[in-house]
Amino acid sequence: MNLFTYGTLMRGECRNEIMDYAEFQGTAYVYGQLYNYQRGGFPVLFNANNKGVGDKVFGEVYRIPDELLEEYITLLDRIEGTASGLYQKRGVTVTMEHDPDKTMHCFYYEGAGAWVNEVTGKPYNSLVRIAGRWNS
Repeated sequence: MNLFTYGTLMRGECRNEIMDYAEFQGTAYVYGQLYNYQRGGFPVLFNANNKGVGDKVFGEVYRIPDELLEEYITLLDRIEGTASGLYQKRGVTVTMEHDPDKTMHCFYYEGAGAWVNEVTGKPYNSLVRIAGRWNS
């Protein structure tokens, strides 16, 4: 199974060591809305798609070995705060950055309800919209 990362799990970032047992496949992009959480210095991605809707958001693709998938999912769900509503797993087709004819189906962690104002339906002010590549 493939994972699209766009923040702290990428190479050179604070949580990349988690990906040590996964195989780096290359850099890729999706479209969507990428925000930076000002208070914590990490990104939140909404509405990732391959239809050209939103900004181009770059990240990395890792293949998680089948024999480690359950362990990875458990760990990533905990880190990404799925139980508390910070992120949710979603599927998306990514386009490989250096080979635009190649796409891969991946899962990724999308910003969930905890980031969105229930009345306005928009992300809270603690999120600042950015485009392109995130880095801490």
